Amino acid sequence: MKKGIFFLIVLLIMGGAVSAFAETADTTHKGSLLIFPNIKAAGAGKTETFISIGNDGPANALSVNGDVTLECYWVDGVTQNFVDFQITLTPHQPFAFSSDTSTYNSMISAPSDPFTSGFLVCYAVAPDGRGLSWNYLYGNAFVVDYVNNTSYAYPAWSFRALTVPAGTELPVTLVDDVSLKIPLDGVAYSSCPTYLSFNFPLEGQSGITPVYAGINELTVLPCTQDLRESHSPTHTKLEFVVYNVLEENFSNVYACSACWWDKFLTDSSIYNNAAFTAGWNPNPTFPTASFLDVARFDVYAISDPVCSGSTAQGIIGQLVSFWPFNKTLEAFEVSGWAPSADQVGYLLVDAPQKASSGAKKLR
Repeated sequence: MKKGIFFLIVLLIMGGAVSAFAETADTTHKGSLLIFPNIKAAGAGKTETFISIGNDGPANALSVNGDVTLECYWVDGVTQNFVDFQITLTPHQPFAFSSDTSTYNSMISAPSDPFTSGFLVCYAVAPDGRGLSWNYLYGNAFVVDYVNNTSYAYPAWSFRALTVPAGTELPVTLVDDVSLKIPLDGVAYSSCPTYLSFNFPLEGQSGITPVYAGINELTVLPCTQDLRESHSPTHTKLEFVVYNVLEENFSNVYACSACWWDKFLTDSSIYNNAAFTAGWNPNPTFPTASFLDVARFDVYAISDPVCSGSTAQGIIGQLVSFWPFNKTLEAFEVSGWAPSADQVGYLLVDAPQKASSGAKKLR
């Protein structure tokens, strides 16, 4: 990518604010558990992610003075190595830190590791370390690429506590006396979308001036995550269905994923990735020069022997699209959507008596 020549579109998955989405995770509601699926941390002067988390809880809620403690996991998407740490937010307090400096408001040091990409999970916890119903949390991430002079922002995915009042522990399952299973099941916490749907600028030549090529980076995170000291990644098969403007669809497009997946749609690891370039000249009677050339794809996480050990999963994620336009840098957001069909997932974490806040956990 050349410096300063890209339009930047962040296509964020957003659930609708209607009852059909009440039990599905999205990026529009506050919640008790937040996941930031796309953290880039290539080091000073390269790429950095600024994370902010807010607590909008009232001082008279069922927590002491309205304070809330968050348990967080900073996970390397490639190796699944991670560090865990805790922060405490007072009522209406925003907290911010950087993937590069790993400091909170220049006051509290957070664990730092040479992770270059991955995701962040933070959830409200009770004094004994179990999940807490506290639907007053929200967060944003701002990713800056200092080399290519691009940046984008996105809201965290939010999972709401659904069955108990604020300040009450959420039901969790103790696994083998050493692990907690946090259910993302649409009962205790919100569940995950079964699949995600995006509109995106087609890769290749355009009929508009100047000529551009869409460069689309997709991040997908399965909703079952093992965050214990002795853990294993969740494998799945990502299956894509691509549609052009004439609603012609292109299938047999897939990729294998372990724990976290972040690729450009033209990446050679995606089988039949040429489908993402199809449709630039769909029909002589439907001229491309009269409109912006876009396409759509749906992505599912399924079980298939072609991807060893793969399981069906609910997924969250985002699409970032970079466009050059008049040799200047532009940025704007366009919302995508997550269907309301729910998929059960869960987080596995060490039980409170075994957890070691700030300790490095290696696979």
